Amino acid sequence: MITNELLAKYFAGEASDEESAAVMIWISGSPANEEAFVQQKMLWEDLGAVMIDDATTHTSFDVDTAWANVKTAKATAVSNQRKLESRNPWIMRIAASLVLLGGITYFLRSYFTEVQMTEVASASEIINVDLQDGSHITLNEESIIQYPEEFAANLRQVNLKGEAFFEVAPDTVKPFVIHAGPAIITVLGTSFNVKSSVMEDTVAVFVLTGRVSFSVGTQEIILTPGEKATYTAKSGLLASTGGSTSTGVDQFWRTRRLSFAGHSLPDVIDAIEEAYFVDIELENEQMANCRLSVNFENDSLNNILDVIALTLDLKVSKSGNVILLKGTGCPEN
Repeated sequence: MITNELLAKYFAGEASDEESAAVMIWISGSPANEEAFVQQKMLWEDLGAVMIDDATTHTSFDVDTAWANVKTAKATAVSNQRKLESRNPWIMRIAASLVLLGGITYFLRSYFTEVQMTEVASASEIINVDLQDGSHITLNEESIIQYPEEFAANLRQVNLKGEAFFEVAPDTVKPFVIHAGPAIITVLGTSFNVKSSVMEDTVAVFVLTGRVSFSVGTQEIILTPGEKATYTAKSGLLASTGGSTSTGVDQFWRTRRLSFAGHSLPDVIDAIEEAYFVDIELENEQMANCRLSVNFENDSLNNILDVIALTLDLKVSKSGNVILLKGTGCPEN
């Protein structure tokens, strides 16, 4: 959702890269959005340059009231302009400009209040973060979460770079919004995983409980428990997988558990590759017919491969950086 507050930050040059991208995507969404943006920009330009003392300080203000006062100030300037018009056009222009710029600058500066932003960065360990509203965040390695010390009256917003699992405290009048790259994830109270990968240029959301809105520009998908969706910047598409394969791989970084219940060997391999960052290949197509039912918890990659090999009568070998599974395979079901 593009709010007056976000547009104000964008016009003032205070928007982050992610927020600026969200504005650009919103503008390109429809002609109506573009027209609304132009109108707001013209109104903002009328008020002149808003000076911010500390460019590194995160600021926010009561935007709705400020915009209303800006419009009032503009109307006052126009009214004063008409009164002065009959006297002296040159004096009229100066007076109107002073009323407009001075009045609007006063209103905006009076509504700016400093808001302290907290940034938590994880290096080589998983970090737990408790928010002021009772929500809990589990932050994966090499990830960053930004959030205010106190949320706004009608919205809870955070910024994520990397991966995190969210357990959001229910609040029907105060949505919880996560900005992850170009994606916006909105919930009222639920638990879900968000992974924003800079290397792969993707954003993925997996829902454990509740309902989650996952949107990028004009694209939106509503996810329910067990469902996953991924946005890929290269294609510009937001797609849902429809349902989880229930292997637990989306939560592996947090739980260290994988669960297979009659899964095909290719599905098993896909989960292991994602969990352990390895490449695994099957020697022949017949092996794709094999199925596996087993649970792993806190197991090493070598132990998992040994169990699979023993269960399906396979052999494990390595060729460079690739792990190769060899065997006769299984009969077609």
